[in-house]
Amino acid sequence: LLIRAACEVRPYEINAGETDRIHARNIDEISEGVEQGGVVDVLREGARRLAAIDTVGIGQRPVVGVAGDVYTRINEFASGDLFHRLEALGCEVWPAPTLVDNTDFTTAKNILDNTKRMEIRAAMRLKFYETLKDADTERMRWAVSGLVRDRKEPTYHEVIEMTAPYAGSENNHLALLNLAKVIDFAQGGADGVVNAICFNCMIGTVSAAMLDRLRADHGGIPMATLVYGGTGGTSSEARLEAFVHQVHQFHRRRVAQRSNQASG
Repeated sequence: LLIRAACEVRPYEINAGETDRIHARNIDEISEGVEQGGVVDVLREGARRLAAIDTVGIGQRPVVGVAGDVYTRINEFASGDLFHRLEALGCEVWPAPTLVDNTDFTTAKNILDNTKRMEIRAAMRLKFYETLKDADTERMRWAVSGLVRDRKEPTYHEVIEMTAPYAGSENNHLALLNLAKVIDFAQGGADGVVNAICFNCMIGTVSAAMLDRLRADHGGIPMATLVYGGTGGTSSEARLEAFVHQVHQFHRRRVAQRSNQASG
């Protein structure tokens, strides 16, 4: 939640570097809150700090959703500081989750699988755990209500439904989750989607093979796979800049269409 909030604020901050400084402080305090059992209060205070940052033109940039493998898509070292690079090129970033979606998906799937096998006791134990987890999740969301935009992740059943045209439900769950994240970004209003993966990542490669179909099925939204840890260098930067150019064009067309519809 705090990573997302920081990404929503940082491109529009008036005082350069303020968001990163506050976010670093928030992460330190979250760590202490985990140790001491006061996460909710710390989370709320961290969101308040981010919301109080002076900004200009918030929400006016084209938005890029960053999907990919679970490590590269969120780790700034692994992705060559992708978030800041996209922001420097005039975009706002929507990050994917770290491992929250994986936990939710596998828990729901295991409940369903145990039920099908008539292993009711095991299913009930998992359902009890899921109920506790969901209650804590809602506490976290409530803590930042009004301070952070809440884009909920697709549920297990929504992931299966979203990815059904592209992959069967028994495929690798990480691949299904990444495909669903790409679709979720495209359907949720992003102007472009990056599939950020490490060199030779099988999950990312499978997702990359689907991008042409996904792009065609979602209005031609720009999509690109960026591979890190292999070639990199100038070619990687050029590919990113070409992708962002397409994102800006797509965003301008979308804004023009909305304007025409409003005036019509």
